[in-house]
Amino acid sequence: MNPRSETHWSRWTFVAIDIEGNGHAQQEIIEVALVHVKDFQVTLAHEWLVKPVKSVTAKASKLHGILNEDLAMKPVFEQISPDVSEGLGEHPVIGHNVSVDIRLLKEKIPTWQPLVAIDTMRLARKVRPNASSFGLDALLVEFGIKRKSGGVAHRAASDAVAAAELFLAVASLLDRAGDMSLQALAESAASPDDSFFKLPQQGLF
Repeated sequence: MNPRSETHWSRWTFVAIDIEGNGHAQQEIIEVALVHVKDFQVTLAHEWLVKPVKSVTAKASKLHGILNEDLAMKPVFEQISPDVSEGLGEHPVIGHNVSVDIRLLKEKIPTWQPLVAIDTMRLARKVRPNASSFGLDALLVEFGIKRKSGGVAHRAASDAVAAAELFLAVASLLDRAGDMSLQALAESAASPDDSFFKLPQQGLF
C-alpha cells in the first residue's frame, strides 16, 4: 500500500493534548494545550491558562511553575469551553498517559468523545519494552528527541508537543512497511480495561 494513501494513519489530523492541574486530590484544570499533527508536521494550535476554584498548591506550582497570581485574571474553564471543544473536534487524540487528560476534559465537556485515543506511553512499550522508564522525558531521551527551543517539562504546550514528536517517532518505527492504518495503530496502544481506548464497534472506516 502506498504510505501516502488516504487510509494511512499519517493522513489523519491528530490532536495531541496535555493538561496541568492545581494539585488537589480532585484536580482542576489550570492549563490546556492542543497540538495538531498531520503529514508528520507538529503545530501548536491552542493553549490556555485557566483560573481554578481552588488555589494551586505549592507542590503543584513547584512542579510546573504556574503560580496563583498567574491565573488571577484568566478565564474560568466554562468561558473557554466552546473554544476547547472546537479545537478538539472529532479528531484522534494523542497524549502521554492520555486517559488522565481525557477524563479531566470530559468532566468539563461531557459531550466530547474522541474518535480514538492513542497513549504514547503504551505505544512506546511496543517498540522499547525494556526501557528503563516510560516517563515522557525518559522516552524523549530513549528516542533521541529534543524538546523544542524554550520547551520545559510539565508545561502543557511543551509536553503536548513532546508527546506529538514521540508519537511520530514510535509510529514510524511500528509502521516499517508503510502501510499501517489508523485502526491498526490505535489497536497497538489499546487497553481492554479503558473505555477511552476502545474503537467504535463499526471500526474507523
